[in-house]
Formats: sequence, structure tokens, C-alpha cells
Amino acid sequence: MADPDSARWHHRVVPVTGIVLALLAVAALVSPGFRDQVVLSTSRQPQPFVELFFTQTAQYADAGSRCVRDGDSLGVAFTVASHLEAPDSLAFQVSVDPARDEGIQRGVVDLDPGESRDVRTWVTAPDDRAQTVTVRLPDLDQELRARCPAARP
Repeated sequence: MADPDSARWHHRVVPVTGIVLALLAVAALVSPGFRDQVVLSTSRQPQPFVELFFTQTAQYADAGSRCVRDGDSLGVAFTVASHLEAPDSLAFQVSVDPARDEGIQRGVVDLDPGESRDVRTWVTAPDDRAQTVTVRLPDLDQELRARCPAARP
């Protein structure tokens, strides 16, 4: 015959476990770190970001490219749009062949929150062939590339 006390162990364990779990839940809810984590997990928070894209202009659209050639130079137009929460200065780099350190133009774009800036710059093309121009925001690890046409004979 089974011992009546050993057969009813769960009558003591279940209430004690419930009380311990309830105390842990109350302690977690009272903790500011836990509350902050719950708020972040259950609410929509804005994500600050920067857009980088090629600018649509009549001059560039007529050329059928994202860049135009004028002799040994390539003109590139791009836009940087801020969706950041504070003003920022963003470095940019436009290059034709960054591996050879040729045709590189560097600059800085100052942006306020919600502001867009069009940037037009010229880089030297190493030769008359079609070239790939790279626009970079190095601090944000963003990059665009465009194929520019060869020089017309």
C-alpha cells in the first residue's frame, strides 16, 4: 500500500511553484529594464536611416544614363535624404576606379532631419571606355553604381 503523504506530494509542490512563479512575474514587471524591453517589443519605433539614390534630372535623363561625359570627365548627380533624428554631416566619395585610386572625388553633405540634398560632382575618367562610377557613403557603408557610356568618337 502506498504512503498517503507520498501520493499527495503534488498538493504541496503545485501551490509553492505557483507562488514562486507569481513572485518572479511581479519582480520582472517592477524591474525598469524589463518594462523598457516590453515597451520596445510591443510598440512601433522609428528607424533612423539615410537614403542614397541617383538624381533624376533632364540632363542625365537625356543621356540615357546616370552620368554624363564631358571630355575626360564624368558628371554624376545623386541625392542624399536624411531620415535621421539629428543633424549630421555625411562624407561621400565618388570614384571611377577606387582600386587604382583614380578618378576620386570626396566631399561632405550637411543634412538636417527630413532634408534631402542633391549633389552634382565631376570625376576624371581614366580613358574613353565605358566606366562604372561608384558613389559611396563610407560611414554608413552604402554604395551605388552606374555604368557610364564611352566617349563618342
